[in-house]
Amino acid sequence: MTRKRIRHEKLLNENKRNSVLSKRSEGLAKKAEQLQILCGVDIAIIGHRQGGEGNVILWPSPEAVEERVNKFMEFPELERKKKMVTHESYLEQTLNTERDNIAKLQKVMAVKEGHQLLAQKPLDMMQITELSMVEDMAMDMIKKLKKRADEIGHPMGTTSGLVEGGGELL
Repeated sequence: MTRKRIRHEKLLNENKRNSVLSKRSEGLAKKAEQLQILCGVDIAIIGHRQGGEGNVILWPSPEAVEERVNKFMEFPELERKKKMVTHESYLEQTLNTERDNIAKLQKVMAVKEGHQLLAQKPLDMMQITELSMVEDMAMDMIKKLKKRADEIGHPMGTTSGLVEGGGELL
């Protein structure tokens, strides 16, 4: 049975909010314990409910949390921040990954468009942008041919008439 998708927004009903917090805190503690056992790491969970100092969630116990936080604070600041991920750095990393994916997809599309253009028009009837797409397609094919030649141990000769990297005929 599939679970109902939850909306990520603040619950207005305080009783419902406390119920969800209690259930989710138990699930989080269970996952933290599993991770601690599987990976052999020290984990502490610190949470704070709104409404006063008595509303603190400490897992596994207040003493263990204090010990683990003190142990963490003993590390030099550079060591602590080395692997720290802020929301901003996470978003920046995600954006860079997506930009790379878009660039790769654009390259693939240019190659496919080059194939289609070559099948539809002769080279002397193409515009500069179309010729650029056909060039991308040709360079992609050359890379694939070189890779395949390396795989089967057949050296690619220079008799093809192409200048290495330039793609111009001699």
